[in-house]
Amino acid sequence: MKSILIFLLASVQLFALEIVLNSGKESRVNYAILHVMDAKPFLCQTIPDALDKKHYICTINRPIDKPIDSKKMKLVELDFYEKEGLFYVAIEPKVDSKLIPVEESLYTTSEILTKPQEKLYSHWTILLQEKPLYEEKSVQDGIDFPVEFPKYQKPYIGALDLNGAPISYAQSKDIGLYLEIKKAYESGYYDNVVKDVKRVLTLFPNSIFRSELELYQMRAMDKVLSAKGEDKSDNLAFNENDIITVGKRWTKEFASDENIPEVLMLMTKAYIKSGSKSDTNYFIDILISEHPDSLFTKRAILLYADNLFLKKEKDKAMKLYLDVLFSAQDLDIASEAAIRLSDHQMDAGKMKEAKEYLLKVLNVNAQYLLKDKEASYKLARRLFEHRLYDLAAKITDLLLDNASKREDNRELLLKESGDWHAKANEVEAAHARYQEYLND
Repeated sequence: MKSILIFLLASVQLFALEIVLNSGKESRVNYAILHVMDAKPFLCQTIPDALDKKHYICTINRPIDKPIDSKKMKLVELDFYEKEGLFYVAIEPKVDSKLIPVEESLYTTSEILTKPQEKLYSHWTILLQEKPLYEEKSVQDGIDFPVEFPKYQKPYIGALDLNGAPISYAQSKDIGLYLEIKKAYESGYYDNVVKDVKRVLTLFPNSIFRSELELYQMRAMDKVLSAKGEDKSDNLAFNENDIITVGKRWTKEFASDENIPEVLMLMTKAYIKSGSKSDTNYFIDILISEHPDSLFTKRAILLYADNLFLKKEKDKAMKLYLDVLFSAQDLDIASEAAIRLSDHQMDAGKMKEAKEYLLKVLNVNAQYLLKDKEASYKLARRLFEHRLYDLAAKITDLLLDNASKREDNRELLLKESGDWHAKANEVEAAHARYQEYLND
């Protein structure tokens, strides 16, 4: 039976600087772990010498007035000195050693840095060992092939359905149908998805994929209805009430599903379109109180704010846009809120504020404007009409830089980009666009 003896051999405390050596024995091998800790991060470096031995220098970025004597121990020697306002700890191991920093966990760090942090840590350790504690086993280079022992295999049941019965994949035809529907949705065949889900659930009403199938059904209905907008001339076989009906049943039966916020958002959107104010407020309250950080909650708030704006409740709508802008963790949702704020500030004649909100998107998440290039071009036209020529030109530049030379509207974009740069007194940029226009 292996035993480990750990005891405190030496401890030096210098204000916030602390040096501790813990030693022990494992399998008759003496080892120790030297800890060097300080309140602020500092640097420890490995310095090899000519004899293939290693020693270490730790640099504390402040003077320490109290003199410290050198420490000579069985496995290591420590020396301390001060130079030009810095305090140094020199560590010279007598045995094999390794320098290991103790990194902080991300969740304990309040600040997220955009650039990599320097290799400074507030806690360093040095492993000292007379010989490697755990030697790697040598791998023999020989024939490697699997050997099966069927009599000794452990029993295996496999996947179970909701009732605890084994699932036979060979007989479960709904698996293939579910995968086909998923592929159809990802390919954009939303009308087919709505029809196929109804057909599959008629054939397999107890399918274990029912939650996913109905989720794709609601998503597809929302996509089709959103694309149609106010135009209902095609006599669709479904409307917003069908999303609400499926959503009510789905949220009761799959109350613990991770997709609950998305379904609540789809229901909120359907209630907004159907004009049910009380139901809209009820579901918005549920999303905000139970799922405050979900991106679907933020999206529902934007839709709710759009509806308030149409009803002339502009102050409430602007307040909600601002709340989403400064609370959303998703860059695209925040960008969507910023564009709405900019758009409405332009209508109110507040060009400075409109420019400020849109610059947030251009500086931080310009790629968002490429998700709907047609809408972004319309936004550029609005900016031009409101004499925000520099922003209009920036958007056309973004569209041109991310489009092929065969785009149908490339000629128009080149000319307008040159015109708008010229109106913004950006002469060199305008000249470059005009030259590109002539060359093309």
